[in-house]
Amino acid sequence: MRRLPHSTVLAVTGIALALATAMVLHLRIESNERAHERLERTAPDDWFHAQRAFPGDEVPQGKFQAALEQVMTERQVEALAPTASAASLTWQPVGPYNIGGRVTALAVAPGGSTVYLGSANGGVLKSTDSGVTWAPVSDRYSFFSIGALAIHPADPAIVYCGTGEANGSVDSYDGNGLWRTTNGGLSWQSLGLATTGRIATVAIDPANASHLLVAAMGRQFSTGPDRGLYRSLDGGVTWAKTLFVNDSTGVCDVVFNPQHPETVFAATWERVRRYTYRRAFGPGCGVWRSVNGGASWTRLAGGLPGPSDNVGRIALAVAPSRPSTVYAQVITGVSSGYVGEGLYRTTDGGSTWVRRDAGTLFRDSFGGFGWYFGEIA
Repeated sequence: MRRLPHSTVLAVTGIALALATAMVLHLRIESNERAHERLERTAPDDWFHAQRAFPGDEVPQGKFQAALEQVMTERQVEALAPTASAASLTWQPVGPYNIGGRVTALAVAPGGSTVYLGSANGGVLKSTDSGVTWAPVSDRYSFFSIGALAIHPADPAIVYCGTGEANGSVDSYDGNGLWRTTNGGLSWQSLGLATTGRIATVAIDPANASHLLVAAMGRQFSTGPDRGLYRSLDGGVTWAKTLFVNDSTGVCDVVFNPQHPETVFAATWERVRRYTYRRAFGPGCGVWRSVNGGASWTRLAGGLPGPSDNVGRIALAVAPSRPSTVYAQVITGVSSGYVGEGLYRTTDGGSTWVRRDAGTLFRDSFGGFGWYFGEIA
């Protein structure tokens, strides 16, 4: 048998290797393209967050402050330069037209004329004519996404603002903790809790305004130890976390018994997002009770839905006229479409619960967005 020249063998071998390499690269590219197509089909629409957080995983809170300082500087420069009067200018709307605003919190002072409004990412606004007209009162500060508002029970000029929208939507932002104004919004001071990310509720003890409870949901796109129920006995100077379920479960609501504020109820919500995954339900969702002002907690059962993946966000309300009566609005998980699971009531302070909704009206009224709540104080 005639042997091929050594150079020919090397050439053939080289061609074979090149073809094999090209085939491997083609298969790898094809595989990556298929994986990308699958991701586009199955991943939640989290581009809103990703483009703002790039190249990291979280939107840097310091950038809000830097942008605010830049705007203030530019306004000061413009004020020094001669410009045409506003009356001589012609304005026309240029958009965007596809972005809606959300009211995430309302706090109404006694009498109803003074109202504070928290927006999804527009800061705090104030009305002194029962909501007919509004004016921003937090634009000079670096918190824009609002999750909760609470008015001091004896002094309506003192307002607490929990930042970070606590809903599970993609088009929302983390916050930078709890803020307080003591002069009706003219100025604000930070009270810490910046690492909580999103605050769902601020509750003030009706008998002791220095006793504060904060329901924290944690950051949207990460798990961690900074979610749970935080308690302060000195008006927000120091904080202690008294309720923690796990690193993906936060506290989404907390209410005092107005006649016996040593009794407090809280709701926990298991909620975390990833770029290819979202979860707003789970066994971490439940109703809790404290009989010592929030120092320690016990999970309630007695007729409430048990821990499962079909339990989602829960909202609580205490009947002012009869505080032993408490209501719990329970939402389902994704398997049932994030709709109403049931409206439950206890008349004995949380020991036993009975479902009170009838038919499908409550269940169908949420339309798949049962985890989307506002907060009224």
